[in-house]
Amino acid sequence: MSLKGSAFLALWNDIEAPRDGEYNLWHTREHVPERLTVPGILSGRRYVDREATRHRYFTLYELDSLAVLASPAYQRIVDNPTPWSLSMRPSFRNFLRYPCTTTLSLGRGMGGALATFRLGAAPSGIERLFDIAAVVALHLGEADLSQPFPLQPTQVEDGPRYLLLVEANDHAGLAASLPTILSAIGEAQAQIYELASAIARDDLGGTPAPFTPPNR
Repeated sequence: MSLKGSAFLALWNDIEAPRDGEYNLWHTREHVPERLTVPGILSGRRYVDREATRHRYFTLYELDSLAVLASPAYQRIVDNPTPWSLSMRPSFRNFLRYPCTTTLSLGRGMGGALATFRLGAAPSGIERLFDIAAVVALHLGEADLSQPFPLQPTQVEDGPRYLLLVEANDHAGLAASLPTILSAIGEAQAQIYELASAIARDDLGGTPAPFTPPNR
């Protein structure tokens, strides 16, 4: 389905292996619900590539606009992490953050798999990718990579500036379609993920109750 709002935030990361299970619990029970209390953050999804040696996790937030990321409400939770969030931060690895203005978003429904393609230039005619039977949605964004972030303190302006997200029915169908997609869009940094969790702002029913982290 089309992404809500006019922007999205894409995040890639790894986590120290001993904390992998805790990371998934924290991300589902505390982190994404906390982000969804910020006005203008509409939904959050976590994806996983279990075979990856780099960027095992991918997170996608739908935003009203990029202005949400400069809002006092968002800055407040970034600058004042919960105790559990603060304890997780040192365990992050290979963190990459792409705040994107949505330039195209088409589709029906949400796929069980998603591929990310980081590109140096915006591809043209990507609607043709709907000719691939497995594809259910396409999203293209232009990234603003100029601003540092606590987990990514250095700027990444020299990296690919466009992000194409392709949703498909399942991982196998998307993997089989990868050569066709790459031949249509050109050279890109590609990775395929499976959906692990999805929460919309409307699912919260108000501010979520605090969740006690497990004993470590």
